[in-house]
Amino acid sequence: MSPGAMSPGAKPAAGLRRWSQVIGAEAEPIEVFASELLARWMTPDQVVKEADVDNSGEIDLEEFMDLCTTTLRLKLTAEQIADVFATVDVDKSGSCSV
Repeated sequence: MSPGAMSPGAKPAAGLRRWSQVIGAEAEPIEVFASELLARWMTPDQVVKEADVDNSGEIDLEEFMDLCTTTLRLKLTAEQIADVFATVDVDKSGSCSV
């Protein structure tokens, strides 16, 4: 079995968690964010619900920062998190929704 391959019967999240730890410093911030969501089996709806503190139905940069640092505990700088937010804010409105 190749390194990082999942053994039969292994839970996919465990395999993804290992992958997320392996990519570490070489990964782009968006890859770190995406791998953490995948490891937690989080859908975009769940991300918005988890991070949307003001119940607006959208996530602003402040809520996204809190999600990344507190909930997901990503080891990214504020600048890296802002870059990830800019990537997922496809319409450049300053907020993200599903």
